[in-house]
Amino acid sequence: MSSVAPLVEGLAPSDGGSLSVAELKTALRRLAVEDTADCLSREDLEAKLRAARRPPELLALSIQQLREQLSAVHVTDVSDCLTKEDLVSRLVLARAAARHTTSTSTSFPTKRHATGLGYATDGFRQRYLDREIAAKRLPAEALRHPKVMSLEASLDPSDTLYFWQLFSVMGTGRIKTLVQQFYVRIFADRETWFQRAFADIAPLDHHVATQSAMWCDVLGGGRHYHGGEYRLSFHHQHNAMRVMTQAGAERWSMHMLDTLCAPSADLTSDLRVKGALLEFLRLAMDKYAIEFRFDSKYLLLDTTVGVKSKLEAAAPSSTAPSHKETPSAS
Repeated sequence: MSSVAPLVEGLAPSDGGSLSVAELKTALRRLAVEDTADCLSREDLEAKLRAARRPPELLALSIQQLREQLSAVHVTDVSDCLTKEDLVSRLVLARAAARHTTSTSTSFPTKRHATGLGYATDGFRQRYLDREIAAKRLPAEALRHPKVMSLEASLDPSDTLYFWQLFSVMGTGRIKTLVQQFYVRIFADRETWFQRAFADIAPLDHHVATQSAMWCDVLGGGRHYHGGEYRLSFHHQHNAMRVMTQAGAERWSMHMLDTLCAPSADLTSDLRVKGALLEFLRLAMDKYAIEFRFDSKYLLLDTTVGVKSKLEAAAPSSTAPSHKETPSAS
């Protein structure tokens, strides 16, 4: 815990009971929780800190998975963690420490994972480049530029990271963990019509396996998603129609943004990763918006405020809305 202690001094072992309001807000900021406007009392801040230290997507992992993720952030001594909740808290704090170290240093990830064209990589890449060239955000020569077409991410942090280079930075493990955290949120959704649309197709583990395979395939990890875009289109047309609507797209996007912005999200120390993931997701969402006739203009922006406040202000319902709802992307 020594590597984490400087960041969370005054935080452990309690969840905030001995901290002042200012210290609670500082602790929350260190766990990447910036918005405390809804906290009207010290008790509210303590509750938010407890939730940030024990996010549901990490509580859903097994003890072995938690140990593996702790090992990935160089925390091997967990002898003082007597419960699963202790392991979750340790992982959250370790990741917060890693983010703090990254933000105050010039460190940059140099490890690269082996890459390869997937069944769907080229189609997604070409569609993105065609769009960017048509909008004059990239020159036509980009189609022949090694840094653009390569599946390997540039080691220069000032260079653009394209989504088909993400596997070289993230690898299978991080991608699968991120997808699992996303589906934990989906399966815990309080809107029954939305949650059941996924649960009726398959159990959580199946969604995680197929979505992870699709992401690894598109993001440059080689052939993981047999059938490529034809399979993806068939899935959305025949299995996921119940959520291929405006309401479904908004709720899917809310959960994905919450996943990517959560303290538990392991996006490496490469600050380009989240933006590249969002480019990939927006490209797919825009395509589905045309196919299924919903509006994607305000979806998957790098903030949860607009969509989330709109959705959470609505009264809970247990039936699917009659207007157009989107993707499962598994």
